[in-house]
Amino acid sequence: MILRTQLAAPDLHLVTNLNDTRLLTLHGTYTVFLFLLPAWIGLATVLVPLQIGATRLAFPRLAPLALGLFTAGGGMVLAAPLVKGRVLGTGWTLGSLVARRAQAPGKGPELLMLGLIIVAAAVIVAAINIIATIVLLRAPGLTLRRVPPFTFSVLVSSAMLLLATPVLLVGLGLLLIDHHYGGRVFDASQGGNPLVWARLFWFFAYPAMWALVLPAFGVLGEPSACWVRSCPSSRARVSGATAGATRWPPARWSLSAHSRSPDGAVSFPVIRACHGGSSPRPAWRSSPPHSC
Repeated sequence: MILRTQLAAPDLHLVTNLNDTRLLTLHGTYTVFLFLLPAWIGLATVLVPLQIGATRLAFPRLAPLALGLFTAGGGMVLAAPLVKGRVLGTGWTLGSLVARRAQAPGKGPELLMLGLIIVAAAVIVAAINIIATIVLLRAPGLTLRRVPPFTFSVLVSSAMLLLATPVLLVGLGLLLIDHHYGGRVFDASQGGNPLVWARLFWFFAYPAMWALVLPAFGVLGEPSACWVRSCPSSRARVSGATAGATRWPPARWSLSAHSRSPDGAVSFPVIRACHGGSSPRPAWRSSPPHSC
């Protein structure tokens, strides 16, 4: 609300430029790590066993463990601006903590890094639990080609997070070592390379952004797969389009940050898959919907 009020009128000095940047940093960090990731993982933890006919999760004790890690890490991230030390206007990429380490003394930045490490560990634990549940506890006869679109999208998203989040975990650990123990991994004046952090972070960020989008397409694929003419084949096409979307994050990461990328193109394969590769007359106008 403070950020929106600041932008409501020109030259409205509700907060200073520095505080505005800090608020934007906290907003981005809280939104990605404390809302979007836990929201999709929590929804998948509840719905996936119901959709695949499982009576429980593959590892029931990992679910409360992930919840506890999320709570502890989220508490540290929320407390970071309140303790001694300054949280710089870094954005959710934490780039300024690498470039201006001397300007970020105190416990605030280190508490932020430690909290994000714990949140990343919770993401890994939850992703392992969801993948194992979908792969091992499906009902008899329910192949991966026949699982609901939301479950398949969650499987793909969890696999992407499982591959990408350990890279963020390692990068945050190295950054914490640099700040707390005087390491030289990212310090250019001591022979380090600050660009290593950018490569590590965006190796996580591109798959993570797609992993947050794909479950939304799975939710949209649930009704669309039932209201087209051929439900089984449409589900297979939607699942294939979802799996095909995983080729974009590695391609996007390999390009430079300012080069043109195919972001946003995933919606078109999903939409076309629902119509069998074309755009025919809507099924509800010509025939009653098939039951799924």
